[in-house]
Amino acid sequence: MPATCSHCGMVGHTYRGCPTITPEEKQKKIQENKEKKEQARIRREARIVRLAQRERERAAIEEERQRIQRERELRIQRFQKYFKPYNFLNPNEYEVALYWGFIPTPNNLPETRMHPFKLLSYIPSFGESPTKLDYKKHMIVAFPILEVSDPRGNAFGEIYGEVPESEEQDLFESWNCDISNIKFNRSRQWITRNRRCPLPGNAKTIFCGNIPKNGGTETEFVHLPKLEYKPPKSELDQWKECAFKSYYLLNQLIMLGAKKDENLEPILDMVEDIQVPKHTEYDKEYAGVPSTLTNIT
Repeated sequence: MPATCSHCGMVGHTYRGCPTITPEEKQKKIQENKEKKEQARIRREARIVRLAQRERERAAIEEERQRIQRERELRIQRFQKYFKPYNFLNPNEYEVALYWGFIPTPNNLPETRMHPFKLLSYIPSFGESPTKLDYKKHMIVAFPILEVSDPRGNAFGEIYGEVPESEEQDLFESWNCDISNIKFNRSRQWITRNRRCPLPGNAKTIFCGNIPKNGGTETEFVHLPKLEYKPPKSELDQWKECAFKSYYLLNQLIMLGAKKDENLEPILDMVEDIQVPKHTEYDKEYAGVPSTLTNIT
């Protein structure tokens, strides 16, 4: 294809042989072309650098992905090697909150001797909870749900137990002897962390100790102890129970004809003047007097 002059636009020659271009214009044109070529060269080199940088970034991302994958596979292998399947069975009529923690040792027990335990699962009445644990490192604690629940009825995600001192602190083996005696004092472990007014005393456990050894791949079934349990009551609840039962007994005396006694009649007439505050059938059932909920299963 014939060349076209970039100066005059005529076909058949370039600007170098153009008859209309002056020496100054030709020199300027040559300089402009040199600058354009230099800029094109710089752009090519920058593009090569960018492509190389992207390639290095892709390689680094791929290397990091492979590293994460290897670590994940190692964690899975360690989990499968050390974490064994267990199934905890609750033979009680009440719901249980199951917590796990590391077995206390001189290395992981703080100076305060307050050892942390985290919520593992809920176990409904006569229900079960499958999980995986390391019997060499982990222990469990089981509570009736009302012992470790907040005002909304949810179990706390983390609680602390006070590990008692051993008579032979120098012997590592002696620490295992104290596991079953860990105390879960509500006022010491929950009042500051959960901003609630806890009930006094220690939370009642139905189990606190090591989990059975499981060296294979089959599920190990752990039966929690079957224990009778009465929910803890605050001072207000105790007064409600006293009032409900007293009012109930007085009304029963009236129904049995106690008003026919001339000595009792003036006293029992005043029962009608007792103003019972607003309450629900759950309040009566919780206080231990007959209600519409009584004997409902």
